[in-house]
Amino acid sequence: MHTNNRRLLSEAKKDLELAVVKSLCRAPLRPVELHELLSVDESDLMRDYGCDLYMAETVKQHAKQEKFRLRSQNQITPHEDLADLYPDKPYTRTSPLNESSRSGRRLVVTRQQLRRLIREERRRLSEA
Repeated sequence: MHTNNRRLLSEAKKDLELAVVKSLCRAPLRPVELHELLSVDESDLMRDYGCDLYMAETVKQHAKQEKFRLRSQNQITPHEDLADLYPDKPYTRTSPLNESSRSGRRLVVTRQQLRRLIREERRRLSEA
């Protein structure tokens, strides 16, 4: 049993090493490799794999692009291993901001106030 766990750990390490090399070459990643890359951060890449900061950022950026590519591909040809690439809550237009009227004081601007604001901005832009 102990040797089986050691073999699985060795295979996982090989998958991650292969994913780092593929990312540096901008090659497409398999879902297993992508999951491995998403689980490490830049400091792990620099410490364990001898990457400098630029290489580590390149690897993480490529992993992000591959995640988007696999998400897009999954819409056409669904794959059950890619289900965890999506966020728990879907993205919305107002994701970081709550735009309900109950969240705070509503700002009401009259036509005169709006015209005055536009005049002031035009004047400020013409002076600059």
